[in-house]
Amino acid sequence: QIVFWDRRTGKGVEVFEDSHSEDVTRLRFQPGRRHRLFTASVDGLACVFDCSGAPSDLNDEDGLLTVMTTNTAIVEMGFCGRGGVAGAGGGDADVLWLLTGNEEAWMFNAAEGEGLGDML
Repeated sequence: QIVFWDRRTGKGVEVFEDSHSEDVTRLRFQPGRRHRLFTASVDGLACVFDCSGAPSDLNDEDGLLTVMTTNTAIVEMGFCGRGGVAGAGGGDADVLWLLTGNEEAWMFNAAEGEGLGDML
């Protein structure tokens, strides 16, 4: 489950229950596109959600943009730019990297979810 909290009230706003079948291991907002939430799980899936709009509009069915798979548990994730290091003027954090429990590294186009390859 992914639970959204309102820090001002201390109450839950929404719960995403259908996107992952096992424990969620990582959550990251994409640098430069802060409305895009990336999640990774033991189920080997990485999901991308559009979290723009009002908190009352959040839901995992309408907000789901794409799903990427590594076929094995994901233990870490992050972003880098194709043209250099994101945030250093050389890239736009447009590449998502995933590290699995088998120590495989996977790369995806963060905008489209298209696989860029895996590295052992």
